[in-house]
Amino acid sequence: MRLFNVAGSMFRLYSYSFAYQGFSFEKGVYIERGVRIKVTDNGRIKLCENVSIERNSTLVAKYGTILIGSNTFIGEGSIIVANSSVSIGPDCLIAAGVTIRDQDHRLEDVTIPVRQQGTFTASIYIGSDVWVGAKATILKGVKLGDQSVVGANSVVTKDVLTRDIVGGVPSKVLKSRQEG
Repeated sequence: MRLFNVAGSMFRLYSYSFAYQGFSFEKGVYIERGVRIKVTDNGRIKLCENVSIERNSTLVAKYGTILIGSNTFIGEGSIIVANSSVSIGPDCLIAAGVTIRDQDHRLEDVTIPVRQQGTFTASIYIGSDVWVGAKATILKGVKLGDQSVVGANSVVTKDVLTRDIVGGVPSKVLKSRQEG
């Protein structure tokens, strides 16, 4: 059964690489059925070695770049969208239902509908060995330091330092992980 799943994953990966010039992947990448990938307007998505993406997840690079580091896991139903840049380091755990978006709608002019005001973007950087809990949201311009942890259902609006554990809406530092 596993061989059938791997063959299906390879078929999906090669289908996306033929469909989108900006899509690339390295050895050992596994994507389940129902993963949606879209690369438009000179966007790029690169999946490094041994990345695993569970079903019903969505990756969209419109203008921007998504880079997912080696040995990183993306949980079921997660959404990653880049109009600028989303970089996820190696050995990360992104739990189910996580949303990572590097853009937001403009809303300064109340005389114009929000949908017509355009967007603004700011790159997202997620370091190595980071754990993002289920249904957390990472907003534009955020940097998550190496070995940091984001609690489930959190909304991260500001940078998180190396080894810090954050949680809440908006997230705040709960404690720091110690060596040893």
